[in-house]
Amino acid sequence: MSIPGEAYNSVLAHAKKHAEAWLATVGERRVGPRAGADALLSSFGGALPEEPTRPEDVVDLLGSHAEPGLMAM
Repeated sequence: MSIPGEAYNSVLAHAKKHAEAWLATVGERRVGPRAGADALLSSFGGALPEEPTRPEDVVDLLGSHAEPGLMAM
C-alpha cells in the first residue's frame, strides 16, 4: 500500500511551523534544556489516548511540550 505524498502536507506544515519558531529563537536560548525528563513526562499528561490522534495534533503536542527539554544547538 502506498500513500500519496500530498497526504503529508498538513502534518509537515505543522512541523515546519514549530521548526521555524525554534530556529527564530535558538540564538537567544541557553544551550542546555530547561526541563528534565520527569518534568517533560508530567507535561504530556499521562497515558496515551485510547483513540487515534490526528498527526497534526501529535506534532503540535510534541512541539509545545517537548521544547523545554531540547538542547539549543
